[in-house]
Amino acid sequence: MKEQIQDGLNCDFSDIQESFKEKHEQMKENIRENIKENIPANVQENIEQFKVKRTSRQYARMMAGGMCSLIGTLLAIYVAGWLMLFVPVKEAFTAFMVGALTKKMVITTAIKCALSLTTGGAIWCGGYILSRKCIGYEEA
Repeated sequence: MKEQIQDGLNCDFSDIQESFKEKHEQMKENIRENIKENIPANVQENIEQFKVKRTSRQYARMMAGGMCSLIGTLLAIYVAGWLMLFVPVKEAFTAFMVGALTKKMVITTAIKCALSLTTGGAIWCGGYILSRKCIGYEEA
């Protein structure tokens, strides 16, 4: 028994090393083939996920930009059309009908009406600029 153990310990390991090297090379080759096959699929999958994220983010930015533009337009109509144009003209007309129209009221109404378009345009431009900033056109 002792002789068998010594024979086993004294055996030539070159056969074992060669078989190990062959198996190792075969495993490396299999890994290379798997990588070559899987990389295009993984890259395509990552691109699709990025497009979905980009699309949803871009959709949210478009919605925020649209809301800014809508709010700017409505605010411009309210301030310029209602507060600076319609209300002063209505007050002047009411004062004229009652007989209490003064020169100061006519001048103030004329100035408000003249500046209403400028003010409305400035408010609308502010909303438009903010909407373009939300959408991200300045980055492109």
